[in-house]
Amino acid sequence: MVSNTHYTRLSLEKEKNMYVVLSAGIHGDETSGVFTLLEFLKKEVQKYGNKFTFHVYPCVNPTGFDNNNDTNYNEVNLNRDFVDAKTDEIKLIKKSLVSGPLSYEFAMDFHETGSGEEGNPDNYYLYEACMNVSKRIGNYIIDNVLLYVPVCKWNEIWGEPNSDGVIYYPENCRHEEYKEPTSFDSFLFKNYTSHSFTVELPGRLKLEDKVNAGLETIRTALKIFGNQDL
Repeated sequence: MVSNTHYTRLSLEKEKNMYVVLSAGIHGDETSGVFTLLEFLKKEVQKYGNKFTFHVYPCVNPTGFDNNNDTNYNEVNLNRDFVDAKTDEIKLIKKSLVSGPLSYEFAMDFHETGSGEEGNPDNYYLYEACMNVSKRIGNYIIDNVLLYVPVCKWNEIWGEPNSDGVIYYPENCRHEEYKEPTSFDSFLFKNYTSHSFTVELPGRLKLEDKVNAGLETIRTALKIFGNQDL
């Protein structure tokens, strides 16, 4: 049984605010994103209440998180369930989204990298999905997070072209599962936002460094979307 208490929707309602959705922990053993969002909610979210309304899912896979497992209690990869929504967790997420705003200014989902072996990077990188090239901001995010963590500069990541730490979608998408809305980020991009980010924090580093990089990722995006100086 999945408790609704694992899902937090925080709205700082002001007229004409921009809606943002933040999420983490869909893979239960990728914990740094969960701690990033909890830290953001605890210490920083109030700073942005005059411009943004946040809808936050800090731990999408609570049983996986508790057991340090990639999958949920039924050994299902929740990040492949957004088409059929057979799991309790994804049913709750989709129900919550339906009752929320029709669209979001941007969506940001946090993951964590592997060991660096067999083509699995161990440095920071992100996916940015945005049809309008002029509105892409991944390079600004990369410049800022370099203060906290190393960035993956491989030519390709998982067979997709890497632009100094950013994989741009949809043109650089090479995997069929990401062309369909089976994952959280692709589902949001198809149905709720024109701008989404999937952030891969470096699994090998200290938690403090990963959280700082995650917070800086959020801050940078909010500054740019809020028309503030970097």
